[in-house]
Amino acid sequence: MFGSAPLLSKKAHDKIETIVKLIKQSSPQLEVIKERGDVSISSNGKLINRFDFYASTDGSIESIAVYGADLHANLQAVNQTGNILGLKVKEAKIDNEGFEDYLDVNLIIDNTLRN
Repeated sequence: MFGSAPLLSKKAHDKIETIVKLIKQSSPQLEVIKERGDVSISSNGKLINRFDFYASTDGSIESIAVYGADLHANLQAVNQTGNILGLKVKEAKIDNEGFEDYLDVNLIIDNTLRN
């Protein structure tokens, strides 16, 4: 039997909700949908990016997988600013070894988002 992945804490989900609200406020023309630990951003029904949030063992947000358009531009922006969606980045790279390329972002864990 396989183990299950750690679940995001309530505080981590609240942080994701805040991120969604900020995106909606700054870019009202975009469609932003949060479903569990994922956030999808579309324009005119076409997916731009999907952000999959992954938890550490204590429930904080440990990493984000970014799928969709302009991964290289997203990587460059993350490397220049040192953050993504207001979260501090430890390391970011494009992973192209799976079914679909994605931006793999490991975060500096925010201890305030723990269970």
